[in-house]
Amino acid sequence: MISTPIGRLRAALAILLVASAALFAVATTMEKNARESESAATEESEPHAEGAEEGTTESTEGHSDEGSGGSGRESAESERLFGIDLEQPWLIGLALAVSIGLAAAALLRARRGLFVPIAAFGLAFAALDAREVAHQTGESNAGLVALAATLTVMHLAVAVTAWRARSTLVRSG
Repeated sequence: MISTPIGRLRAALAILLVASAALFAVATTMEKNARESESAATEESEPHAEGAEEGTTESTEGHSDEGSGGSGRESAESERLFGIDLEQPWLIGLALAVSIGLAAAALLRARRGLFVPIAAFGLAFAALDAREVAHQTGESNAGLVALAATLTVMHLAVAVTAWRARSTLVRSG
């Protein structure tokens, strides 16, 4: 199977899908940890209003989102697409499962129709990864920018490899 051109393309596609899923899992974990560290640091640096007058407490609370450089509400909003929070654990798990399932399907089946959805998956995730590059650039998080950029390239490679596999099958009959 791997000695044929289509076999090599299918193997490369499966490797790209599994590797990108693994890197995606690492990146989302790193982002979650960075966000939790930032939140803990913000909580420690905010003045505590214990024993202060009620009006002072409200004033302090009213400025906490604004004074954090927009990392509070603005950051949460930037992780939404069409009103959906893209960082929900179940969505991340679904993306990982789909990626692994497509990798298995690419190895087990050599049908033209299979490679079109895989190419679409690669393009869709490349677009989301590019959006994440822009978001992390705005957050000045160089490590996550590098990971998101790598994922963008990997997902584009998934799309190109899937399309090449489809084309190879079409030519071979």
